[in-house]
Amino acid sequence: MLTCILRNELLPPGGDRHTRTLKSKAFKKFQSIVGAILIKLLGLKKYCYIVYRSFHLGFFIIVIFYIHLYFCSEMRSARVFCTAGSAQQSLQRPSKIRKVIKYGTAGLFGSGVAGYTYLYTTDEGTRRSAEFWKTSGPIYLHYRFVQFLNRDLKVLSDDIADPYYEQLHTQFAPVSRDLTYKMRGFYLKNAQLLSTQEGFMPEAYLKWMKDTQDNVPSEFEASGAQEYCAMRMKEEMNMEFDEVFEWWDDEPLGVASIGEVHRARLRGGQEVAVKLQFPDMERRFRADIKTIKGFCAL
Repeated sequence: MLTCILRNELLPPGGDRHTRTLKSKAFKKFQSIVGAILIKLLGLKKYCYIVYRSFHLGFFIIVIFYIHLYFCSEMRSARVFCTAGSAQQSLQRPSKIRKVIKYGTAGLFGSGVAGYTYLYTTDEGTRRSAEFWKTSGPIYLHYRFVQFLNRDLKVLSDDIADPYYEQLHTQFAPVSRDLTYKMRGFYLKNAQLLSTQEGFMPEAYLKWMKDTQDNVPSEFEASGAQEYCAMRMKEEMNMEFDEVFEWWDDEPLGVASIGEVHRARLRGGQEVAVKLQFPDMERRFRADIKTIKGFCAL
């Protein structure tokens, strides 16, 4: 009672609310400072996202550890409570269980590695997916780490987090550009579509995406387009390249996500535009869409 009377006497009207407001502001400021120090110490270097992802890995390890403890306790119980007549049998049983777990785990792991290796060497879609995740995985996790501190933990305010996002844009925009030109197909088509959306993408990304509208390098090298055209004409029409074309320009008029266009002159003297579709585009698109679906589910 005395405490209540003293507090009512000493605090002005609304004092409790004012005190809580000051404490809240001070705590938010403290959170921002702690977040800034964390980011500064980590420097946003490669693999700093392990701090976040280790929670998932730690949970998996704990589950495996408890399974191991369960089997160990079962083995000890079998030893302790066995009768004298079945002592030898009970000592053999844990050994068999241990072998089953050991070789079963090794077999599953080995078959998984062998299966993925086979797919990687024989299936282009698997190779493209692996290439995408190898490059895009670290990019996503760098962004997710800052977002985790900013949106989830709220130790970074928006004003402090924005410069770090800008740093990530500058750092990873060239990496995304190189990956897009290397993978082409569905990724290049999306870059061309996003390049028309002003304000939707960060400026560092939008700058190179606009180049995809009319400045995409050819997928073929030197006279590769002519050789590919000659091969397709032989396979599909049973015709020789020189029987149809008198002249061919190796420099493409334009390059798109699924093909490119070349100038050429027929044997009759007529100039034409020949559009070549890149090899296996349908298969590439299907594999890339499947990969992007998995990425968007994160």
